[in-house]
Amino acid sequence: TEVLNETKTPQEAMDFIRKVALEAKAAM
Repeated sequence: TEVLNETKTPQEAMDFIRKVALEAKAAM
């Protein structure tokens, strides 16, 4: 998994978290 680093903007972090959540939901 990719580690959220301090260089990401809040928007990028939110998009990343949303993408991971959707992928995790699809994998279930």
